[in-house]
Amino acid sequence: MPCASASGTRPTARLAASGSSPRFASATSPGSLAAVDLRDARVRLETPHHRIVGTLQLPREESRSPVSDYLNAVEASFLALTDVEVGRREGGGVEERLPYLAVSVRHIVLAIEAH
Repeated sequence: MPCASASGTRPTARLAASGSSPRFASATSPGSLAAVDLRDARVRLETPHHRIVGTLQLPREESRSPVSDYLNAVEASFLALTDVEVGRREGGGVEERLPYLAVSVRHIVLAIEAH
């Protein structure tokens, strides 16, 4: 069931461009914007059966913290990755390339920033 605010409307999210860095702004009421600077981080995630490499958008303020710190702090059930390569964890190269993949956080057993 969708969540509604006290006014009966759902919170909205807007993407706002500012210079060359992306900014994500969420609004809980019209005219109320809180912007967060984002950076793209190439990450390697491992689940019990797969190795997944993709791009994750992280808050720029997390740029000096490991990806694992972000994963421990996030309350989402899934991580959205773009430009994704998926392979078997054991013995494998890339089996599939995808433009987008949502990964269940509860299945991640290893997360590192890929270089």
